[in-house]
Amino acid sequence: MGGSYYYQGNTTPTAEWNTHVDPHAAAEVFAAFAGLPEDKLPVVCALETTERIEVRPEHVEALAREAGCAGPELVLPGQPEGQRSTASNPLVRHLSDMLRFYFEFHRAYDQGYIAHVHDYYAAAVAAGTVRYRTRTATVHVETSAPRLFGTTVADYRGIWGEAPNARIVSENHPEEAFAELIRSVGALARGTGAQEG
Repeated sequence: MGGSYYYQGNTTPTAEWNTHVDPHAAAEVFAAFAGLPEDKLPVVCALETTERIEVRPEHVEALAREAGCAGPELVLPGQPEGQRSTASNPLVRHLSDMLRFYFEFHRAYDQGYIAHVHDYYAAAVAAGTVRYRTRTATVHVETSAPRLFGTTVADYRGIWGEAPNARIVSENHPEEAFAELIRSVGALARGTGAQEG
């Protein structure tokens, strides 16, 4: 998970957070894969695909329902900031509190009452539980230009004449990802058998 290609960064105007905090390490990782067969290249979930995975209050409500909670789990924009969940299932309760924090964070930055769950999506791609398509590219990570530090650039057309070093996710299906998340986490929550009051 890292980089942004046809998309604004979330740390600087051009850089995504993961590559910005250690662009030298990111550059080394991409360099290590250069020239390998395409099926051995890493699959990269860039910001333009992970930010499409926007959890909303209705997803939290659906998760609680799937988990068999005793009542509805409503995380709504009009509620007091920092309100804590009282869900009957502890896993749902903790996830709800975590997501409320991110809903409020994104709202403070004028992005809406949503939570981007970048890590979930990257993990789902790695686990093979979601559909996606990739484009092979040669990725460069900028490590010296001060204003572009951590910026990722993808050569999809081979203009640089360098061997590809990544397969960048170019298509994903958010609604399918949400359904998978709700189904799998709901089952995990049900399996804990830890329903309370």
